[in-house]
Amino acid sequence: MSPTHPLLEEHPAMRPLVRESWQRSLEALSTPDGLTPPLVWESRELIEFRRQHPLAAIMPVINKLLIEPSHDTGLLIAVGDEHGRLLWVEGDSAARRHGENINFATGADWSESVAGTSAPGTALVLGKSVQIVGQEHFNPAVHSWSCTAVPMHDPDSGLDPGHRRHHRRCGCRGRQYALPRAGHRRGRRGATAHPPPGAPHG
Repeated sequence: MSPTHPLLEEHPAMRPLVRESWQRSLEALSTPDGLTPPLVWESRELIEFRRQHPLAAIMPVINKLLIEPSHDTGLLIAVGDEHGRLLWVEGDSAARRHGENINFATGADWSESVAGTSAPGTALVLGKSVQIVGQEHFNPAVHSWSCTAVPMHDPDSGLDPGHRRHHRRCGCRGRQYALPRAGHRRGRRGATAHPPPGAPHG
């Protein structure tokens, strides 16, 4: 049995799911010190990538059901691709500014191997919904945040075109994640006849 990393010894009560994620993060990143999720696209590249991405077809549904009600709530709604890269980050304007301080912003890579334990990256690794609260985050800069992520699978193929996330300072409303599924099916069927609708302005 390999020795326990000193950082894990400091958190003996850590949930097994989080502990296993921290172990993977330590293997990939060695230390959480100075960790900043990188931006992987320039603005023009991101706009074009979003326009062609399958999730663009359901963004009007996500906007109506999740983003518009999130204004003035302290809640952020983020939509990323299957690699953990954030394509859209919308919601409360003050929360968006706070998110930019930790690079929780459009174009940033929040995969677990790059950003450490967080709901976005860890949910993709496990293939299921995950909530990471406060100091469960690998990156100390994110300790004031609570985050829930849900991978979204194509209803016909079962493949994972991306995921939807709530990210805010206290609590989450995970029950709302199921709402855009019908819109995703409708959008996918219509995609062959019509270009994907434009995404909300970020």
